[in-house]
Amino acid sequence: MSLLRKISSIPKAVWFLMASLLLVDGVLIVCEMLHHLNTTRGIFPAFSDAQWKADFDNSYAETWSYIQVVGAVIGFLWLWRTVPRSPVFFLAALLFLAVVVDDAKQIHEIYGGTLANENNFGPAFGLRGQDLGELIIWGAIFIPLLACLLISYVLSSRTARSIVIKLIAPVLIFGGLALVLDMSGPASAQWGISTRQRYFLELCEVSCELPPFSVLLGMVTHYVLKHRTRSASLSPAPKH
Repeated sequence: MSLLRKISSIPKAVWFLMASLLLVDGVLIVCEMLHHLNTTRGIFPAFSDAQWKADFDNSYAETWSYIQVVGAVIGFLWLWRTVPRSPVFFLAALLFLAVVVDDAKQIHEIYGGTLANENNFGPAFGLRGQDLGELIIWGAIFIPLLACLLISYVLSSRTARSIVIKLIAPVLIFGGLALVLDMSGPASAQWGISTRQRYFLELCEVSCELPPFSVLLGMVTHYVLKHRTRSASLSPAPKH
C-alpha cells in the first residue's frame, strides 16, 4: 500500500514527461528496426541513413540519450545544491557526465584498442582482444568514480541516500547489462550464432540503454519539483 501511495504521489506532469520520453525511445527503436530491414532486405528506403542505426556513432538514438543524461546531470546538480548533506548527488552527476563524455569521444574504444594492440591481447573468455582492452580502460575510468560515489553515499543524509538509490540503482543494473551486450555484439561473431541472433543482441542492448535514461530523467525531474516546492514552503515569509 505504501508503494502505491508513493506512485500516486508522483505528479501527472511527471508521468506525462516520462510517457513522452519513452514514446520517443520506442519510435527510435522502431526506426532502428526499419533501418535493419532496409539494410538486409532493401525495403523502407527512407531509413537507409546510417544515423538511424542505434549503435552508430552519434546516431539519432545516441544523441537522444545524451540529451536525457545531460538533463539528469543538471537535475542531480540542482539537488546537490538544494538537499542538505548530499555530496552523493554531485558524484552521481559526475558519473553520468563521464558516461556521456566517454561514449561521445569513444575514449574506452580508442584507448582500449591501443592497449590491446600494444600488448597483443588475443581472444579470451569469448571476447576479442579489443573488447578486453576496452573493459580495462572502462574499469580504470569508472571503478574509481563508483568508489567515490559509494563513499559520498555513506557521507550523505538519509534523505539523499533514499533518493539516489531509487534513481541510480535501476540505471546501473540496466547499464551493466547494456555493457555486457555491447561487448557481446562484436564478440558474437566468434560464437557461431546466426546473424538474426546477433541482431537480437543489438536490439536488446538498445532497449537496455534508452528507456532507463528516460525513467531516470523523469524521476530526477520529480524530485527536483518535490524539493523545489518544499524549499519554497520553508522559505521565510517576506517582511512587510
